[in-house]
Amino acid sequence: MAVRVGTGTPRVTCDEAEEQLEHLIGNIESLNAGIAATPDLGDAYEIGHAFFKELAFLVDETFQGRRPVKGTILWTPSGKPRAALTSLWNFSIRPLLEQYLAGSDEQQSLLETFRDTLMEPPGAGHAR
Repeated sequence: MAVRVGTGTPRVTCDEAEEQLEHLIGNIESLNAGIAATPDLGDAYEIGHAFFKELAFLVDETFQGRRPVKGTILWTPSGKPRAALTSLWNFSIRPLLEQYLAGSDEQQSLLETFRDTLMEPPGAGHAR
């Protein structure tokens, strides 16, 4: 089965993306657990699935017609987040959390912690 992005030929199959997507799901669960445990926020401020809908588009933009190496859709082999993941953070998740945390003395440190949680590469485990 292939994931089709746009109208062209699929560039990423589910098998090629599955491991990193499963890891990202764990990161999102950890992120939401961190948000829920934050006194200024709580579980009402968890990030919902709608904020991740742009991921397929961002992956397509990252590779622009090239096929990525299996297992390197969201992170490089060395564990560095790819442009799709950093764009998702910079343009969707971070601005939302900045609004939620406006006026908090801990805004910057919480944003760094939340970013690190979302960007944690495969092999690092999940700090839940």
